[in-house]
Amino acid sequence: DLEGHCIAAVFLGDVPHFAMADGAVHRLDHGHKTVQANDGVLAAFHDAANDRLITGGEDGKVFAVKAGGEVTELASAAKKWITSVAAGPQGA
Repeated sequence: DLEGHCIAAVFLGDVPHFAMADGAVHRLDHGHKTVQANDGVLAAFHDAANDRLITGGEDGKVFAVKAGGEVTELASAAKKWITSVAAGPQGA
């Protein structure tokens, strides 16, 4: 069971992923695995073209989470909340 508020629930490949408000991204891939993205997720977007989950948060950062659990910081804006995220062509 996941505790807390779920911002987004998506499939990356065949694996369900849940972006939680506390910044954790849970994946149910042969067991329950968790990675930490933001320090407080405010927005999430499923970038189906690149098979990743984009998150933005209270920490002013934008992250991409891939199906295998890799977390990459894409952008940051100090002292700002990221309340909307999107993805564009060619991995943008």
